[in-house]
Amino acid sequence: MNDALWLPIFQRLSAGVAHELRNSLNGVAVNLEVVRSRSGREGVAASALGTFAASASEQLEQVIAMTEALVALGRPAREPAAIGRCADQVAVLLRPPLVASGGTLDLVVEGEGTTRVAADAARTLVAAALCAAVESAGSGGEVRCRVRPAGGVELHVEGRFTTPPRLAAEIERSAAAMAVGVRSTESGITLTFPARGG
Repeated sequence: MNDALWLPIFQRLSAGVAHELRNSLNGVAVNLEVVRSRSGREGVAASALGTFAASASEQLEQVIAMTEALVALGRPAREPAAIGRCADQVAVLLRPPLVASGGTLDLVVEGEGTTRVAADAARTLVAAALCAAVESAGSGGEVRCRVRPAGGVELHVEGRFTTPPRLAAEIERSAAAMAVGVRSTESGITLTFPARGG
């Protein structure tokens, strides 16, 4: 694995998640406090508490999903590398702050797409491409990602962004060392991983 590329990416993901987890947990606490205080009042219908309980539940589900994704990315990756699973884990962490700023991160996965590239290395490239897209899309940006079989396993990330030159060079250097194809355009980046057994 290319630690020089992975560690700053994981640090960025962790920092963003820490902020989102704090916000979500604060929301859970506030909603549960509303349920607790209102349920103690006479004449309050149970249906009046449902909205707050449902909101707390949704926020808690988001906390669980983000925590599971962060823990999975923090562990050594499982072999064989599944590009779809990696992209999904990274998207779970990047989506909340982008959505909060009015943006979108859409992910379409057509099969998990296993590759013969080492799992930690594949995960690093997937995370680098998605982080670059979200970072350069900025507040309110739109990012679309698709994982599909196409002469290997293709990860295509597009939107209104340009990959920062330093990160693009690092992605290309790492990809070349792993025999992963890279194609960068003004509207996105495509990584083609050799399929497992291919």
